[in-house]
Order: sequence, then structure tokens, then C-alpha cells
Amino acid sequence: MLLKAALLLSVVGYGQACNSAIINDIFASLYNPPTTMAPTTTMAPTTTMAPTTTGGGGSNCTCGQANKVAKIVNGVETEAHEYPWQVGLTSGEGWTPFCGGSIISETSILTAAHCTAGKSPGDIVILYAEHDTFDAGDGTYATVCAINDHADYDDSTLEYDYSVLTLCSPITYSEKASP
Repeated sequence: MLLKAALLLSVVGYGQACNSAIINDIFASLYNPPTTMAPTTTMAPTTTMAPTTTGGGGSNCTCGQANKVAKIVNGVETEAHEYPWQVGLTSGEGWTPFCGGSIISETSILTAAHCTAGKSPGDIVILYAEHDTFDAGDGTYATVCAINDHADYDDSTLEYDYSVLTLCSPITYSEKASP
């Protein structure tokens, strides 16, 4: 379920360029999943140009676009800041990330509920704009103010294994950090 939500947010972010109305709809569906199946309908496809949006302190942000120069082949290291939406969940500054997540807005991080279950906001510090966790000269830390695990998360089956973390301060979007 988390993978579906992350993929959906990535596709929506790319196609709609951080359209906050669409992201809010996704949040609503994460917190209030349908109890019955909706009938299948077919709609005519729409074509939307992905505009550059302003976010986090006035910087330009084009959501869901990798800063990619070459393809990854045979499992080689990614280019520096190739995936600017990627973050690490740590136990504090200087700690190695124990889980990952994705920036979905200036103050929201999508992650797995198995990474956050039983924790309080003070137990998690977000590391973003980081490429090499062994290089202290890179990366920025953000404080978590709220953990929003899905209400139906089940740690024995990992159903509804997603959580949205709310940051205390917004991330300033840049080439190194964006949805």
C-alpha cells in the first residue's frame, strides 16, 4: 500500500507539478480509505504541462523530476541529489538513517508506518538534501512535530503501512530537496 501511495504521489507530482488540491485529495484517501469499491468509469485523458512552481521560500520547484545525467546500470551509486525527494529518518543529527521517505510537500514526508509505529515525534529527525551519509558536509536536518500513522496500520500484516510526518518548519525547495 505504501508503494502504491508513493508511486501515486510521484506520478501526480510529476504530472501536476505539486498541485496542492490533488495532493490534498491523496491525503484524504490515505486517512479515509473507501469502504466500498467505486464503479469503474472511463474518462478521456487530459494533457497537462508540468509548470514550474514556487515553494519553500520562493525557490523554483519542478516536482518529481530526477536530477539525472546518466542511467543507473548494474547497481552503481546514484548521482549526487539525483532524487531530491528522498529523505532519511534518523534518531538525531549525526545518526545513520534507519528508514527512508519522500518529500510530498514543504512540511510533509511520506514514509512507512513500520518505521514510525510506537515512536513519538522527538524520536525522529529527518535528514534531507543529503547524498553521502558518511560525509558530514552534506545534508540538512528537520524536526518532526507530528506522526500520522494510518489508523488501520497492522504491524502483524503490514497492511496500511504508511505514515505522513509533519515537520515543524518547512523545507526550502532547491535542486537538492523537492517533491
